[in-house]
Amino acid sequence: MTHRRPKALLAMRQVYVPRLFPAAVRDRIERHADVDAAFAAESLDDPRAAALLPELEVLITGWGCPPLDDAFLRAAPRLRAVLHAAGSVKAHVTKAVSHLSRHDFEIRLYDPYATAASVPRLGLEELLATSDIVSLHAPATPETHHLLDRDRLALLADGAVLINTAQGSLIDTEALIDELRTGRISAVIDVTTPEPLPAHSALFELPNVFLTPHIAGSQGNELARMGAAVADELERLVTGVPLLHRIRYQDLDTAA
Repeated sequence: MTHRRPKALLAMRQVYVPRLFPAAVRDRIERHADVDAAFAAESLDDPRAAALLPELEVLITGWGCPPLDDAFLRAAPRLRAVLHAAGSVKAHVTKAVSHLSRHDFEIRLYDPYATAASVPRLGLEELLATSDIVSLHAPATPETHHLLDRDRLALLADGAVLINTAQGSLIDTEALIDELRTGRISAVIDVTTPEPLPAHSALFELPNVFLTPHIAGSQGNELARMGAAVADELERLVTGVPLLHRIRYQDLDTAA
C-alpha cells in the first residue's frame, strides 16, 4: 500500500538546488512528496510558490530561505514540518514557527446527547467542513445509520483524514469509496459495512486508505487496560466507592 504524498516546496536560492539535491536525491524526494524538486522559491511571494501555500504541508529549506513569519504561516495553514538542508536555521525560523514543534490539536466535538463538555461543541456539518482529522466514536443506532452520507462526506476539507473505529454503518461505504477515488481525502478504517469486506472491494486497493480488520481495540496494551479497568471497578465495589463507569438501562439507546 502506497502512502499519501504531502504537498511540499523548496525554499532557498535556486543555485543551491542541484548541489543539495542531485538527480538521485531529487527522485527520492519526489517519490515521497508532491513537489517539483528542481524548483526553489527564493521569495515566498513568488506567484508559483504562493499558489502552493494553502495546501503546503512540508517546506524544504536551505541557504537563502526567506523568514517564516506570521504572514507565511497564515498563508500555509496546513504546514506541519520544515526540513532544513543547510547550516543554521536562525535566518529563517522565527518565533512564529515555534508552534510546529508542539504538535498541538484543537479538539472539537459533535455529540447531540452530551450535557457537558470541556471542548468546543459544533454542529456536525460545521465540524466536518472545518476539521483536518475527523474521528468517529458513535454507536450503531437508527439515528446514526449513514451518519456520514454522500452530502456530508463532500463537506470534508481537501486533505482531511477520516478515522472510523466505531461502527461501519456510520458511513455510506459506496459514497466513501467515490470520495476517496478523487484522492482529496484519506481514511483510516477499522470497521466496515459489510464486514468482512468482499474481496473485490476498492478499499483494498485505494492508496489513500489504511484498512484494518476490526482490531483497533485489541492491539498493544488495550486488552490489559480493559482488564485493569475491571479490577479497578471491583475494588470500588467491595470498598463501597461508587463505580466509575456505570451504564444505566436508560442510556442503552444512545450508547455503544
